[in-house]
Amino acid sequence: MQKAPRPQIYIYELPAEYRACKIWSEHTEPGKGYEAFNYGTEKRLPEVLRNSSYWTSDPEEADLFYMDAWFYCLYAEQTLKLGKKTYDHHDITLAVLSYVRQQWPYWDRSGGVDHIWLYTYDHGFCGFSHAEGAVAEVAHSIILSHWGLEDPEDGCSLEERVAEFGCPARKAGTAGQPPCFVLGKDTVIASTAADASELPAPAQMVPEKRLTKFFFAGDLRTDDLSYSHGVRQTVHALFVAQPGFKVVDTATSGPVNDYAGQFGRSTFCLASTGAGWGVRLKMSLTYGCIPVIVADRVQMPYEDVLPYKDFAVRVPQHAIYRLPDLLDSLLADPAKVRAMQARMACVSRFFTWRQDRGLAFEALLCSLRRKIVGQDQLLPKLDWASCELHCEPA
Repeated sequence: MQKAPRPQIYIYELPAEYRACKIWSEHTEPGKGYEAFNYGTEKRLPEVLRNSSYWTSDPEEADLFYMDAWFYCLYAEQTLKLGKKTYDHHDITLAVLSYVRQQWPYWDRSGGVDHIWLYTYDHGFCGFSHAEGAVAEVAHSIILSHWGLEDPEDGCSLEERVAEFGCPARKAGTAGQPPCFVLGKDTVIASTAADASELPAPAQMVPEKRLTKFFFAGDLRTDDLSYSHGVRQTVHALFVAQPGFKVVDTATSGPVNDYAGQFGRSTFCLASTGAGWGVRLKMSLTYGCIPVIVADRVQMPYEDVLPYKDFAVRVPQHAIYRLPDLLDSLLADPAKVRAMQARMACVSRFFTWRQDRGLAFEALLCSLRRKIVGQDQLLPKLDWASCELHCEPA
């Protein structure tokens, strides 16, 4: 008898009320419902898991336990659409936890360290109230989110002269709050954002047609310097007139024509954050534009298992002023640039949950397997030729 692959994951069968969210789930056609919405991973992930050999119906065989509740969808439906506050993230978390502890013994057996929670909001684990109860109860669990900030999510105050000195409040443990993301314990996963969009045609992926050196278009929110941790505003202030750069403030100039196509016509694209996690890293990879990640102490999706140095450029926030020189030094090695571009067709698959090509689930499994086996005992390796992520202990 063939041994079941690890990790074996048990999905708690929670009351339907914790998934009774209709605002974005009226459609049943694949790719048109909530699973294709920006925050729809909380619906898509358990669907994929149940159809895999990693799901077990026997909790006694499980390595891990998944809390199958649509936290964001319930919150958004009640608060944003209906104008009520029947639920908030804190209340739903505690209600789910209370039900699980009443019905099964597994939480109390481990203290929750082998349990998985998924928070898809912009600020991930920091997206709900840091009310003492919820945070203290679930902080030791595995948190999946799209937001990998290794600090608490403290806003910047303009009264602290942020324009001159940055955001001084971002220090781990500020005001007793835990970080949004704990390296090694938690995992940043790919979102379902843009999964319903058409994929770029091969003609859009030709490196020779990339006439723009660097591209960014988006809302700057100059009245809120905590937005994107000041990166968007700084890039625009320094490089809006830089030759070869296309940096657009859509709040003042309006939407950019053929926005997706701009990624396909650019060599480098800014993969900045927004209010929390953003979609530009995924857009860049989908259209073959080398992502330039400027996000200090923010882990990207599956950064614990994917070789980012082979397909992306990280620039520290203090070095933004050097961006033209840094990109020119890369362009001076055309073979390296072409190699990074060629890897996009493969690595972009780890950032999508699409049925026809998505490998996001495989990357997640690799990350979870490392937590069970030991981070040092399992070192993933991506075979670029076959686009296979090898994730077995040595």
